[in-house]
Amino acid sequence: MAGPARDHPWRGSALVQSMISYIVRRLLLAIPVLWVVVTLVFLALRLIPGDPAVVMAGEAAPYEVVAAIRREFGLDRSVP
Repeated sequence: MAGPARDHPWRGSALVQSMISYIVRRLLLAIPVLWVVVTLVFLALRLIPGDPAVVMAGEAAPYEVVAAIRREFGLDRSVP
């Protein structure tokens, strides 16, 4: 039979509370960081001159190949 449950000495301690607080702060800070990264990637793809489909297909690729790449990645649709 198991003995009575004992409280661990670290349970409820200031160290555990500060660690939980630290983890929660880091997780909450990850949200705006992720938002900024996604926004920067979006802007980079939309504002940098050139056509990503042409870069992927190559300069000498036929128009049909470039159009297929645009269609596949949604580059032929407008930004909402």
